[in-house]
Amino acid sequence: MRKEPNLFKVCILSLVFAFIVGLVGIETAWATDTSLKIGLATNQRTGYVFSKSMLYFKDASGKTFKASGKVLLKTNSPKKIYVNGKSATLPLAITSKTPIYWGNRPYRGWLQIYPSSQGFNVINVISVEQYLRGVLKMEVNPAWQMEALKAQAVVARTYALRNKGKHSSQGFDLCALPHCQVYRGINAEDPKLDRAITSTKGLVLYYGSKLAVTPYHSDSGGYTANVWDVWSGNIPYLKAQKEPFSYVSPYSNWRAVIPLGELESKLRKNGINLGKIQRITIAKRDEGGRAVSILIEGTGGRKTIKASKFRMIAGSDKIRSTNFEIKGVGKNRSTPTGRLSNQLSEEAVLNDHDGKLLSSLVKEGVFSTEELMDMLVHPERKPHYLRVALQRQSGTKSKTSYYFASSNGNALVLEGRGWGHGVGMSQWGAKSMAEHGWDFKKILMYYYPGTKLKKIY
Repeated sequence: MRKEPNLFKVCILSLVFAFIVGLVGIETAWATDTSLKIGLATNQRTGYVFSKSMLYFKDASGKTFKASGKVLLKTNSPKKIYVNGKSATLPLAITSKTPIYWGNRPYRGWLQIYPSSQGFNVINVISVEQYLRGVLKMEVNPAWQMEALKAQAVVARTYALRNKGKHSSQGFDLCALPHCQVYRGINAEDPKLDRAITSTKGLVLYYGSKLAVTPYHSDSGGYTANVWDVWSGNIPYLKAQKEPFSYVSPYSNWRAVIPLGELESKLRKNGINLGKIQRITIAKRDEGGRAVSILIEGTGGRKTIKASKFRMIAGSDKIRSTNFEIKGVGKNRSTPTGRLSNQLSEEAVLNDHDGKLLSSLVKEGVFSTEELMDMLVHPERKPHYLRVALQRQSGTKSKTSYYFASSNGNALVLEGRGWGHGVGMSQWGAKSMAEHGWDFKKILMYYYPGTKLKKIY
């Protein structure tokens, strides 16, 4: 006679099974959920969509319709949009069997029209791998070595997934601008870059149990930056690293001339009102020589700010990196550090200008303990030690750190190396590594030490 199953045990086993399946389902869903919402345009009032095949529309109420050719989208009220004159409720989904154009650019996936405070946002919903096809060409040259391209694919993929939801308040994950990653859809696709993406499909960088933070930049100028010096936080794998190979890029050397009036105005707009600038000092440098903080002194006060903030205030298109020297000024400006007062003799008493200069050099650690003690015991020797310090600077690669303004000057002059914030992978550095035979894994482990590669789909 067949024994009837214990109903209580059956129920318990069923619940346990369901729980386990649920956990697996959650993990599987995360691993296979590779779609992204990319903001192509925000706060639009009108615009056109187009596809070479039929366009299908579905609005928030479930209403569906179709149209062909160039279709006009227009709104004049919140959450309402007109599609070739037909009223629809936002958000609106637009699909087609062929790529959909917004403006003059074609995109894979499908479009979503999402309500915004001033009209509507245009969003491209697309898989991560297809998204990368529209990103890589905007970041690296397809002619570069394949291993450098693979490294870029991995960091761009990791960045996208780590920052998913960055613009959630606007209805999308990432924007198509440098604020996130530049994305140009099908127009940016390239066969060689496609191979780099395909060969690293699903590969991302992890640190511990989380996706790694993977910022990157164009050119470090020979030495990357500490994340805590540029932004904030203590991320152990985003630390200053010397490039293992020297290389030349279009950004290896640059020069910036910034009118003082313009700089003073930009400082005021950022809540820093110091009056007329009298002196600018690089107050601190990191181990690679990159400026960390800037002291600005003016007729209305003095303030120390992060060099990265100073760069953004002055204009990152002008000050391309924080790896710079203050060379002085343009026409009719006083000289940078290196020139002493004409009246200075071997045993003279320092004037205010030279006294401040000596104090700054002391803070910078130019002198040995013995020299500092000698100056303390024999203050009359300070002019001698000031000359010694300046001779050391002129005889080495140490960087000019000071700028003294005169009443008839007009511009600050900087000379620097590299382009970008300097944190994480240097794209030109990765190119050089690939040229020296490094594979993409070795490149990534150098720029993000302690992270691990993981295939998530």
